[in-house]
Amino acid sequence: MLRTHALGYSNLPSGFWLDCHRLYRYVQDGGWDGKTATGKNDTLGALYRQLLLLGVAAGNRLDPARIECLVRLVREGGKHAQLLPLASAVVDNGFIVNLERDAAPRHSSIRGKPGAEHAQLLLGVHRVLQSWEEKSQATAQLDAAAQLEQQLILKLRQELVYPPQRRYLRLHSKHEEFVQLHVTLDHCWQALQTTEDDKSPPAANMRVCNMSATGYLLRGQLPLMPLRSGELVLIRRPGRDHFLGVVRWINRYSPCGDTECGIEIIGKNPEATRVTPVVTHATEPAQNAIRLAANARLNPQDVLVMYGKPYQALRQFEVHQSQGVLPVKATRLLLQTAYYQLINVRAERH
Repeated sequence: MLRTHALGYSNLPSGFWLDCHRLYRYVQDGGWDGKTATGKNDTLGALYRQLLLLGVAAGNRLDPARIECLVRLVREGGKHAQLLPLASAVVDNGFIVNLERDAAPRHSSIRGKPGAEHAQLLLGVHRVLQSWEEKSQATAQLDAAAQLEQQLILKLRQELVYPPQRRYLRLHSKHEEFVQLHVTLDHCWQALQTTEDDKSPPAANMRVCNMSATGYLLRGQLPLMPLRSGELVLIRRPGRDHFLGVVRWINRYSPCGDTECGIEIIGKNPEATRVTPVVTHATEPAQNAIRLAANARLNPQDVLVMYGKPYQALRQFEVHQSQGVLPVKATRLLLQTAYYQLINVRAERH
């Protein structure tokens, strides 16, 4: 159930964690912590620790492929997690499990109301991280799946030891404000090309809950849109500049209910264009791309947003514009998600 809800970016039903904690207490009272269930290789205690570990990993910040990889890593390495009474734990860096609360464990550095001493445990992840690193080092050939796994292990090591915290002040909107949200590069591209007489691509009306120096927290209904972490979005505010952003996290309340998402702004006034890599197959057509002109605050250089992983240092591209073809050269990989690359480019001098 936890895996299914993680893949759907949806919240768990009320009582889920409390039921898990009660089951574990029942297992403990019966002395079955070290016993295995039918058809399972791991002990009942190890299964519970894997469940806790999956609960503390921020799956709503990962794309679906990385969530599946996370589930595999937890099944392999979660059995190494330590679970000790909080009062007798030697190490203080870990995750506090309150058996009387309907909640996933919280990092020990995050303040919370103290619970009954007998009902609090400490989930230690040091040995888990060690087992993941040993597995990563033992992988000889780095195919695409192994590279993804290594990247995820590095990310988990950072976030499980030093959980991410807010870096910018959130400003709550005094008036109810709505924006139009287009999802995926192709729909953003079409929306930028659309005139008043054209049929606009699908869009969702989202309410602005709060905003910061770098992004928005939006809430609304997205019934048919493939919203996922790392996806590209276009934010259209009535009477204001358009913004291009990347989805950083998602919370769905129900399949047909509201969705919350955190959007990081990567540029304003995006332009729809078409791009052809100079070194490519002769018959390969130009592909849809979005150009962000240099901006003093957001992007010191022009940026191209493209599907896949076309970036190579100093690679040349041809940008097809209304005024002609502009040759550019890649200077830096600004950002990479599971689906797109944002590439700093500069115009080529003839």
